[in-house]
Amino acid sequence: MLVLTPDFELYADDRLISDSVTSYLVSEDTCLYISLQHKLHLVSPTDRRQLDKERAVELGSKLIACSTSSTSVTMQMPRGNLETIHPRPFVIRVIKELIDKLEYMKALKEMKKHRIDMNLLVDYRPNVFLEHIGDFIRSAKDPDLVNLLIAALNNHCSEWCDGVPMNDKVNCITDLLTKEVVSLPHERRIHMLVVALSALLKATPQRVQEALRLIIEHTNEHTLELILFSLSLREHEREKTEEKGLKKKTYRIN
Repeated sequence: MLVLTPDFELYADDRLISDSVTSYLVSEDTCLYISLQHKLHLVSPTDRRQLDKERAVELGSKLIACSTSSTSVTMQMPRGNLETIHPRPFVIRVIKELIDKLEYMKALKEMKKHRIDMNLLVDYRPNVFLEHIGDFIRSAKDPDLVNLLIAALNNHCSEWCDGVPMNDKVNCITDLLTKEVVSLPHERRIHMLVVALSALLKATPQRVQEALRLIIEHTNEHTLELILFSLSLREHEREKTEEKGLKKKTYRIN
C-alpha cells in the first residue's frame, strides 16, 4: 500500500520511497512519481530500484492516469492540457506481452514505433521464437519490417533481457529465415524474397552466391530490377544513417 503524506513523503508499506513527491501512480510493479525537483521517476515500490532514467517535466505537472495494458502515461500540465508519454519500462512490458502471445509482427511494430532494439524479439524467449519462426514469416505482410529486424540482429543479448545470448545468433536466425521464405508458396515467396536476400547478406560471412542463385531461380527480369532497386535503396539509407551517426560523433568530439 502506498501513502503520500502532506509533507510530500511517499511510503510503501512503511518504507520511504521519496521525501519530495507531488503526485504518483502505480502500475503493476512500477511506481511513478513526480518530485519537487520537477523530475519524473519510475521505481520499484519494493526496493526503490530505479527502473528508468529520470526525465524533466514542466513545473506543476501532475500524474493523472496510466494503464497496465498500454504504453501510455498521462500527465496534466499547469495550463490544464494533457500530455501523454511512453516510458520505456511500459513499452517493454507491452512488447513482452505481445511476444508471449506469439504476436510477433505487432511486437515488431511497437519496437519500430518506440525505437526499441529489435533483438528483444529473439532474445526474450529464444527457444519459443525458434520454434515459431515459420509462423512469424507466414504472418508477415511487410517484408521491410522483417528486414528491420534482420538489420538490427547482433550476437549480443538485448539490454531488456537477462541471460546468455544465443550462440551464433545472427547466422542461426538468418539461416532459418532464409529457409522459411524459400518454403513459402510461389507468390508469397516472391513477395518475401527480399527478406531471404537480406538474411543471406547479413550472415557472416555473407552468402552472396546463394543470394544470387535465389535471384536467378525465383525472379524474372522485371522482378529482378525491382529487387535490385529495393536493395540499392536500403543500402543508400544505411549509408545515410551511418553518415548522420558520424556527423553526430564528430560534433560531440568538437
